[in-house]
Amino acid sequence: MLGCGRFAYQTSVLAFIVPRADPGKARLLMLPDPLPSAPLSLESRGEYVEGSYDAASRVFGQYAKGRGMADCGSAQEWTYDGTDFRLSSYTLQQRCGGGSGDWPTLFRTRVQPSSKNGKSGRTSLAK
Repeated sequence: MLGCGRFAYQTSVLAFIVPRADPGKARLLMLPDPLPSAPLSLESRGEYVEGSYDAASRVFGQYAKGRGMADCGSAQEWTYDGTDFRLSSYTLQQRCGGGSGDWPTLFRTRVQPSSKNGKSGRTSLAK
């Protein structure tokens, strides 16, 4: 990950997928926007707010506060299934209400390792 932006309370990063055998073939991680109706989202440009990756769980995530007090914003996690990153969690609080707290979960699933045909299996945990 490469830092690319600093804001009042958060930073943004560019994330890259780098093959161990051939680092010269690194490519920018471009994950699908969970809410495509949001115009000009950072994800659509490969930029992630407070982006992080946990190699043990193979989870890449971002956490974007709408305001410094975190009373609104969004958080996403994508899990690597052996083939690609799949959205595994999405929370969103669009209205800033004056007090921080839990944001509503719009999507959550458990991503299974990809099968031989290249398709990942998902088990829904929340609707």
